[in-house]
Amino acid sequence: MKKSKIIMSLFLFFILIGNVFSEITPQVEYGDNYIVIEADETSSDLGLWVKRTPEDPAYYGDGDVKPLGEDYLEFTGNNLNGGSATSPLTYTFTCPKTANYRLAMRMYQPLKDDEPGDKRNDTYVRLEGNYATACKYPKEILETDHKFWGRGVRVWGSMHSLEAHIDGQRFLDKVVYKLIEGEEYTFTMSGRAQGCSIDYLLFYEESLTLNVTNIDIAAANSNIYQPGLGLVDPTSLALNPNPAEVRVGTTITLDILAEPTNARKKVTWSTSNDKVLTVDEFGLITAVGLSGESATITASSTSNDLTATCEVSIIDWYAIPVNSISITPQTNYVVEGSEVELTATALPKNADDPSVKWSSSNTEIASVDENTGKVTTLTSGSVSIRATSIANDAIYDEASIEIEKFVEPTVSFDIDSKYVPGNFIVGGSMEVSCNYHAGNFATVKDGIKFWLRELNPKWTVIKETYNIVETSVAGSQSGSTSVSIPLEGVTATEDLATGNFYFLFVSYNNSKDVTVDYGINPIKILRNSAGIENILSPTEEMKLYPNPTKTGEVSAEKITAGNYKLSVLNLSGSEIYTSSVQANTNNSVPLNLNKLKAGIYIVTLKNPQTTYQSRITITN
Repeated sequence: MKKSKIIMSLFLFFILIGNVFSEITPQVEYGDNYIVIEADETSSDLGLWVKRTPEDPAYYGDGDVKPLGEDYLEFTGNNLNGGSATSPLTYTFTCPKTANYRLAMRMYQPLKDDEPGDKRNDTYVRLEGNYATACKYPKEILETDHKFWGRGVRVWGSMHSLEAHIDGQRFLDKVVYKLIEGEEYTFTMSGRAQGCSIDYLLFYEESLTLNVTNIDIAAANSNIYQPGLGLVDPTSLALNPNPAEVRVGTTITLDILAEPTNARKKVTWSTSNDKVLTVDEFGLITAVGLSGESATITASSTSNDLTATCEVSIIDWYAIPVNSISITPQTNYVVEGSEVELTATALPKNADDPSVKWSSSNTEIASVDENTGKVTTLTSGSVSIRATSIANDAIYDEASIEIEKFVEPTVSFDIDSKYVPGNFIVGGSMEVSCNYHAGNFATVKDGIKFWLRELNPKWTVIKETYNIVETSVAGSQSGSTSVSIPLEGVTATEDLATGNFYFLFVSYNNSKDVTVDYGINPIKILRNSAGIENILSPTEEMKLYPNPTKTGEVSAEKITAGNYKLSVLNLSGSEIYTSSVQANTNNSVPLNLNKLKAGIYIVTLKNPQTTYQSRITITN
């Protein structure tokens, strides 16, 4: 953010800084395989979020399960369609067990009668900490604000899916984090669509068979996954650190230590002398007195009569400078025109001025908002984005962004007219080639699959005549590949049931799990005959290039030097052209077939020692 002009006394400035950058761990409930947090259990300034209580005329308390803890939060900013991330709320928790945790929320849409069901139904979410993605989205997506949505049309429902664009493609899918036992995480929920109301947040092990769809997550699942039901009254209460110190004009917070581990931690705060120290409802302590003065801060349980106290002393102010800046994500691969949201973290967390200014190494390739870190890519190329400490411009970090023009994942046959209608022959083979590109920053995942299917008029698969996966292309981004489909034992097209036809199909998944496919029909397969059987029994195979050909001028490759009879037959076995040719020492023979009409032919080169044969497609 941009450094503000100082128009107040130094004393008030440090109070402001302390309030802005303080964090308090909310009440978190841990089960054997879940973590659950009430939405209003945050120490963040609610901003444009409003706490709805039973006394509020706008409160919604209907349904099989009332709002847990009676209260819930409603976002009142932006509009019903959404807007930029506003009024972020943070929730800090420690993972109790290493596992894959899925995110879900209980949500309500206060829609008016004429408003459609896809409004007022989303927030922004992100998670910071040491974890790995366990879902479709890369970690750099999960670390930045993205739309999280669901349904609760005028009733309590569920939020369950993240919307994000990866290399120009839109995805809607679940969010799963691989969290590590003992690691601390900070989850941030920001307002997006006006009216979206949240009761509680749930992180649960993906192995659980919870019903998380558009229905009420509380009513559809066991109440053990609801907040408050697994908590007990505390048996002991303490504050940490104790005693504590706070610099003149700044703020601190104290951690609440309660036993047992599932004890309720809700407390009320008080101070013995508000002329020395003040404390707000969230436990934020502000030093308003002089250095050397002290006061007692008391936390009183709202569940029973337990209290905890801490002596807090005011000490002289001293600077806490920024030691380092860290940007996430560090490396980004995006398509031209995309936006990238970067986050800069200053350490230590309690530095007096953690603000940064953003800059781009090449504004013609990508620009960056100097206050927010949002990057707008403009053209292909490589660029570095820097976050520099405003307090000390010698401290900075950089992230790299690689930008490419958008390339859609594709696959296609080399020439469609080679296969449709095709006029292939029972007992022969179908030589099939395709061209492919897996898209930006992606590769073919497992290989490319070729299919030949018999379908009925309703496009139901009657018979899987042939399928094979060409694995040699796995891991490649683009290129061409081919297979030979044997037609031994295949039913001729004219002998299929009425209306049935052959369909040629090619498909693959890329490394981003995008399915790419293409198909053509009808493929015509002719009956065989004795003459054709003889034709299809050469002693040697030869390669004709180019094949298909538009001009009819081709070269027969891999031919032993010598004199040959050239014979061209149609697919009925009739000889329609003959000539004499000579193979040179380069093992190739030029053939001129430009008198032939468009179609598929059998080309044979024969002498007393050898018979070469191949199929040629002419498209002119």
